[in-house]
Amino acid sequence: MTYVSSIESVIVELRKTLANQAEISIDDVINADSIRGVELTHVVNDVLIPYTAKDDVIVFELVESSDFDINMEKFDETLEDVSAHQLNLVIYGDNSRTLARKLKSRMWSQKVVNDLSLKGISINSISDITSTTEFINTMRYLRRDMTITFICAMNFEPISEYHEIEDGNINVKST
Repeated sequence: MTYVSSIESVIVELRKTLANQAEISIDDVINADSIRGVELTHVVNDVLIPYTAKDDVIVFELVESSDFDINMEKFDETLEDVSAHQLNLVIYGDNSRTLARKLKSRMWSQKVVNDLSLKGISINSISDITSTTEFINTMRYLRRDMTITFICAMNFEPISEYHEIEDGNINVKST
């Protein structure tokens, strides 16, 4: 089994894979956790410029899934954590219909599935593509959504030194 070093490293790898398979700049594959404010912008010549409907943009969010969550101690006393996660994708732009279809097909290709598997990321499912529109930056954007569910495993060393928990008092004061 191939282990990932952290969930954060999985986000980095999936972001690179999405950009590559969608054939867009990695700067246009945006982690929703890093978006601040009401406008969706990108940097052009050191200036923040709002995206237009002609730009291809993927905004993703990683969410822990309760579908699969196993924690166990192995014979060598290491701890194994195997868990499922969902990568929710929102694809914006006039080309979002085609981009979503292309991305879904390529993410299921044997090459991508094998490459991710070698890095400890196993794609479990890719949802149907849903369509909607959204107003961003006072413009109407075409939007396509889909969810990629994947499983990854981490291996942890146990803590070598355990300390007894000391008794303590808790004082509650009302103000």
